[in-house]
Amino acid sequence: LSAKSTAKKENLPFDLDIEYLHKLGIPERCPVLGIPISMKTIDGFRTPNSPSIDKFYPELGYVKGNVQFISWKANSLKSDGSPEDWEKIAKWSKKKDS
Repeated sequence: LSAKSTAKKENLPFDLDIEYLHKLGIPERCPVLGIPISMKTIDGFRTPNSPSIDKFYPELGYVKGNVQFISWKANSLKSDGSPEDWEKIAKWSKKKDS
């Protein structure tokens, strides 16, 4: 799991195991963007539709009850910002559409 190495690198708690992740299940569609989630790779690399483990509360780490599967695209979009940042981007984007 790359989440395990990320947790170690960022000194975050980690208690996930394969059994828990199977029980959690990978959804057919990304709950954030609504795009299909696919296990297919391109030349062995993930795609925007690849499943990705997301932390609800980043500071709590990769622990049971604090993670969900979303698309790699959604996770990468949200990884560098705060909810306030996303709201500002959404507001700006809507203004540009008018």
